[in-house]
Amino acid sequence: ERALELDPSFVAAKLALLETERSKEDRERLIAELRDADRSRLSERERFLLDVLFARVDGDEKRRRELVADYLADHPRDPWALHIESADAWSRQDWPVAQATYRRLLEVDPNWLLARNHLGYIAMAQGRFQEAENEFRTYRFAAPDQANPHDSLGELLILLGRYDEARAELEEALRVRPAF
Repeated sequence: ERALELDPSFVAAKLALLETERSKEDRERLIAELRDADRSRLSERERFLLDVLFARVDGDEKRRRELVADYLADHPRDPWALHIESADAWSRQDWPVAQATYRRLLEVDPNWLLARNHLGYIAMAQGRFQEAENEFRTYRFAAPDQANPHDSLGELLILLGRYDEARAELEEALRVRPAF
């Protein structure tokens, strides 16, 4: 929001705001502003992210997937495109593709920590509990000041019947972020 105060035409800031909780009216306003953005000022990645957004908003899933595949063919190490591809596979519950793409994302950008979280849940969904625990513990180690890694590990520990450990992780998540 502060970035937009400084530059009301800042496309990346508007895209980032769309990833936060917004009212329907606020989202519609941001999307309309993005549709009117001066594309000549944008990087290739920013144009790609806009096109993917518009395909999603317009309900053109086929076009959206084509955009991602084409962009990744030209930019196989772009973490934003890998993130989108990973999230798409996750939402389809295509675990092998999601796992491979999240691992690729971490090779490209080891600091993309939510990939660790998703890898933990993929392993957990497939009954690979030690692997899930390793992913969640790595996530927690890399981001001890965030609530989500503690929460994710706590969920796994509940599933495994390790209630005292689970309680400690869940309480830590609430200590870090009381409204979590």
